[in-house]
Amino acid sequence: MHTNEMNFFTLIRPILLCLSLGLALPLPISAQQYWTENFNTQQGPVDTRTWSREQLNALLHTAMREDGPTDPKVMALDDLAAAAKKKAYPDGLEAAVPRLLESSESGIVPATARLAGILKLESSRSKLEDCAHNAFCRDGTAALKALVCLGGEKTREFLRWLYAEKCKPRQRIQGAEVIDESDMERANILCALIDLDAAQALPDVIAHVSRFPDDGFRKIIFEAFLSSKDGCAVIALALQNRRLPTSVATAGLRLARSAGNRANELIEALKTAGGIE
Repeated sequence: MHTNEMNFFTLIRPILLCLSLGLALPLPISAQQYWTENFNTQQGPVDTRTWSREQLNALLHTAMREDGPTDPKVMALDDLAAAAKKKAYPDGLEAAVPRLLESSESGIVPATARLAGILKLESSRSKLEDCAHNAFCRDGTAALKALVCLGGEKTREFLRWLYAEKCKPRQRIQGAEVIDESDMERANILCALIDLDAAQALPDVIAHVSRFPDDGFRKIIFEAFLSSKDGCAVIALALQNRRLPTSVATAGLRLARSAGNRANELIEALKTAGGIE
């Protein structure tokens, strides 16, 4: 047998042995550690509906640990979010969320922001605003969505203030190209305003949408209207007695048709505005 073949069989021998004995292959240590600590199993929780208060407390303990790998902490936060949707909570969760929003570990802040949004945790508002203002795009987007869940005029005022802040020049050079890093952040803020209240967001969108450098950002904003509760009706009403270039109306139709039956009114408005039969 050639040396390469021997090396190959040496590498896969433990796998073949596990399979021949009917054993499960080892899980990644972080997942194995997580399931063992919180559910006393090597294969994950069988039924999330059976979580006990003790298991929920163990999940929060895992998320709050200052040592060890990050993956189990994020998994614990995701499971706490799933439990919160079913009105099941560990002890001390409300006090823990603002502390977790200060974490410097990758993935902790967006997972905690999702949890704060599900809980509609008003006590986390200031921390969420800090995350939306200062964090990188992924963490900031999760914080924006959580603030939308909190709702209210406070959220609307903050989003409008944040948009103005993100309009300040913040550019970097990439090769021969100048990149404005705040374009996506501004688009996300307008989308958050749309999710909060599509009708009240429309004047903000009209005032600012032309500032984006390409159609990709405008598409993201239009899709936010399509996915919001009243967005299709809001745009349809705004298009009354207006004319659109046929190419613009056609592009809008392609997107609107993907929204299904609830976009029928918008589809007809786009056809009329674009002169399309």
